[in-house]
Amino acid sequence: MELAYTETRKILRHGRASLAYRAILPQAAGERAWGEHYVKAAGALERWAADTLLPRMELSIERAPRRRRLYNVLPQLSFLCDGAVIDERRISVTVTVLLEQDGKVTRRQDFRVWDTLMGTLCPIEWFLPRKEARRYERWAFAVRDGWVWGLRSGRRQTPEPIKIGKVKYLPSSS
Repeated sequence: MELAYTETRKILRHGRASLAYRAILPQAAGERAWGEHYVKAAGALERWAADTLLPRMELSIERAPRRRRLYNVLPQLSFLCDGAVIDERRISVTVTVLLEQDGKVTRRQDFRVWDTLMGTLCPIEWFLPRKEARRYERWAFAVRDGWVWGLRSGRRQTPEPIKIGKVKYLPSSS
């Protein structure tokens, strides 16, 4: 299995406020229901930008002194979906949402592993021994180059994934 991506670029406008919106999504084939979730999420982010973010930007432009009303750089909102194929059946997906505005970059990431044959999320216990996996978020983790990267659960949460251990043996897809 190989992943194919589609890229969308739009300029969203509301009054004098405008925003460059970019989405990179996996192409969803009929049996791969996991891709539909990310298409819906990208659509929801675009609606949020049009309904909430742009009116706020318009209001700040109206309140700004006249000499500061024009933006030198067009703010950008990006929904980037990247994936790595683990085996012929499972895929590790990383979603990054970036907002670049006024010289500041706000970044949020989400990690999931999907069983593409069934269209369901995989728990971390499928990839690590249960004793090791219980200290990490059950559904938010990534698999890269045979290693499991996870987020700590509980009080010692981490915003970035940390390397936990090697992937244990996965059953074949037959």
